[in-house]
Amino acid sequence: AERHNDPGEFATLLAFEWTGRMHPGPGHKVVYLPKTGLPVLSRDVLKDGKSLVDEVKRHGGFAVPHHVGWTGADEGAHDVVGQPVWEICSCHGCYESFAHELGQRGDLREQMVDAVLRRGHRFGFIASSDGHGLLWHHGVARKRDPFRTGLAAVQSTARTREAILEALRARRCYATSGAKILLDFRANDAPMGSDLRASGAVRFTAEVTGTASVRDLELVGPDAVLARATGEGPRATLTFEAPSAPAYAYARVRQEDGEMAWSSPIFFEKSGA
Repeated sequence: AERHNDPGEFATLLAFEWTGRMHPGPGHKVVYLPKTGLPVLSRDVLKDGKSLVDEVKRHGGFAVPHHVGWTGADEGAHDVVGQPVWEICSCHGCYESFAHELGQRGDLREQMVDAVLRRGHRFGFIASSDGHGLLWHHGVARKRDPFRTGLAAVQSTARTREAILEALRARRCYATSGAKILLDFRANDAPMGSDLRASGAVRFTAEVTGTASVRDLELVGPDAVLARATGEGPRATLTFEAPSAPAYAYARVRQEDGEMAWSSPIFFEKSGA
């Protein structure tokens, strides 16, 4: 990673996967570290998720829960600093909700992203391939190509490792099922991933430029789709004024070719709460 890191041109990240026991154990987490020379942490030493997250934070890094509907979300270890984002899609499928249209490995209904969000946890969304360089990843991948099953996008200030990690910590990021979709989502002009206080109406805006014709662009709340716009070719825009703030909302994109994207949610607290 250090050999290929070229700040301003090509940024590399330092990361490894920590493999804990499956649910009700801590599951799998990808650990991101800010610099070289830090320890690779083993489950033989750190046997539970909270110990891992606390140790990773001590070194200035963070962890990302991985394919949560299969191996578990490990809610007890969740920490908005130590786990700012969660993986929503990979070669194993999409864990936005149970029985998702993109398919999924595993059936832990209450560990899916929508169920955990409704229970009050806060985190942004990324996606990753998890292909391990294998065609069909042991025969369980959504696609033959291991590098086209999940992508993370960030809204960063620079093409550097530090700026990308800062964007992930701030949840200024989104996930796609593998296509290089451009997506922006805001509430009252605040970017995706924000924590906002709201006492009245909230104005949501979303804009997408896809890699194929966009079927729809949706605003998703805790219990329902709040608004929907249809695409015009590879583009779509959505503006919606909610009379009051939901607990959270995010933008979701579907293309005609089946590819999808999800913005990180924006979270709300009622003024005075």
